[in-house]
Amino acid sequence: MIPLDIQDPVVLRRTLEELESKIIVVATPISTINKLHPDADLATAVLKINEIVDGFNAVVVALNATNTSDRP
Repeated sequence: MIPLDIQDPVVLRRTLEELESKIIVVATPISTINKLHPDADLATAVLKINEIVDGFNAVVVALNATNTSDRP
């Protein structure tokens, strides 16, 4: 890791580039998960569960894409 010295523009640029290279991009937009209303019907519950599963799968795919065998 490059030591953070924001006074030196070269060090700051290199630090930001290193941080940017580690950002995981999730291809599928993921929305905030809200609680279901206690009176929600089965169809609403199924839709919400599928939304949560899709978001979870998108995160797993993104994490797996960053998991390479050459990392320590």
